[in-house]
Amino acid sequence: MLSVSCYHPHPCDNHHLHEEYKRIEVLRELALQLVGRRPFSSGTTQKTTLAMVKTRIGPTFTTLASEPPSSAIVYDEDLLAVVLASFKTCYIIWNASKAAGNGTLAPMMRTLWSHIIGWSVFFHPSQDHIIDVDGLGHARFFQVDGIVQVYHMIIESDDQAHVKQFLHIARPTSLSSP
Repeated sequence: MLSVSCYHPHPCDNHHLHEEYKRIEVLRELALQLVGRRPFSSGTTQKTTLAMVKTRIGPTFTTLASEPPSSAIVYDEDLLAVVLASFKTCYIIWNASKAAGNGTLAPMMRTLWSHIIGWSVFFHPSQDHIIDVDGLGHARFFQVDGIVQVYHMIIESDDQAHVKQFLHIARPTSLSSP
């Protein structure tokens, strides 16, 4: 059986990233239930869904919780898909953390912020860390869209200490347009 890629129709080049992407998809669906954009699965409640989200956060974001590469890489659609899906899922979980009964998610998400910043700086188009051998600029829109979402998540936080840390870590060039 041919493995289908996380984000595109051709075979996935990296099985680990493909499996991680599938875990992110499951977590995103659960988070969407917590924010009310999807109905709870049969037999589950807000409490059971919250418990499932909390147990999945650590094991799901393995790439996001790692350090980005130290130098430029050739465009990797699978890696980009996993990191951007992680960004979007973190954004949904952050929104869920603001709902009554879900506040325990906020500190869990804050532990990922330094990693989110590191990956967003790495993928920011102005940093030229992605070598686009085709010259097609495949990922520019998706990179900016994902980065804007997670920056918004951090900036809108009412936790001033974390916002100051974010502003200190995120270099001005990473906040500028490409």
